[in-house]
Amino acid sequence: MLLDAKRYPVLTDVPDDLVAALSAAARPRVCAEGEDIYREGEDAHTLYFLARGKALFVSAPRPDMSVALGAIKPGGCFGWSAALQGERYRHNVVAAEECEVVCLDGGTMRRIMAELPCRGCALMRNLMALVNDRLNLRTSQLLRLIEEHPDFAADRAGGLPGEGL
Repeated sequence: MLLDAKRYPVLTDVPDDLVAALSAAARPRVCAEGEDIYREGEDAHTLYFLARGKALFVSAPRPDMSVALGAIKPGGCFGWSAALQGERYRHNVVAAEECEVVCLDGGTMRRIMAELPCRGCALMRNLMALVNDRLNLRTSQLLRLIEEHPDFAADRAGGLPGEGL
């Protein structure tokens, strides 16, 4: 089986029949170092599970700049926007080294979950936990950046930036 709960924590507590059905629909893909797994703005059709290697969440706030937002290690799940219909990816994911990913079509995943009513609750709960963890990480990164930015450091003694305007 391509997918199992021992290898991918997002599948913890997901019923075996649902994991088996999702695994049967999944397909493996090997990505070369530096290859885009997906790009910001593309239609989000595929949910990914990292089987081997390392990938990076990358954003390009301007054409001459790219920022690695975080790393994905084996066992990680990404491309969650594919769980929702009509979404687009919000950043790039690039293979930091040769990677093997397991790809699951989002539409197929939604169809399988609809055919197995109430079986997908654990998977959706686990995906929500991942989204929450990522949001908390990004919030702490943003706050640290603001805290360390020289324009804001000068305002620390005088109150909040923009006060008194």
